Amino acid sequence: MKRRIKYPKRVPTMIAMALNTSYESAELVALASLRTGTASKAQFDVLIDCRNMLALGASKRNDTSVRMVADLASIAIGNIRDRMEETGKIRATGDELQALHAMIDISQDFWRRQGGGTFAECHAILTAWANSSQQTQESSA
Repeated sequence: MKRRIKYPKRVPTMIAMALNTSYESAELVALASLRTGTASKAQFDVLIDCRNMLALGASKRNDTSVRMVADLASIAIGNIRDRMEETGKIRATGDELQALHAMIDISQDFWRRQGGGTFAECHAILTAWANSSQQTQESSA
């Protein structure tokens, strides 16, 4: 008789995202505020988190096309960050806005196609990394 392995029950990502719409809406609001020139640092961080989650998920699933979109968004985010350091304002060009819009669109589609475990695992990795970098900054200050 074949022995069955009991896996933990997880909610599929599509259902989890439908139940918690704040994740998607925060990204769209951040992009809209960047488009109007009223983006805050917190909204810019939402876009960075979206990019990091997408890059982690694409690496885990070996999805090169999604990874290329994340790399394109990295370039746009880097340009915006450089401009922010020079001028003190968070501004984006049309090409950068298109790259970030593509990233959000691909991210939503990508995560809807994944299992709930992948999203939770990537989120845990990103949270642990953020906590460790925050502790490093606090200890160096």
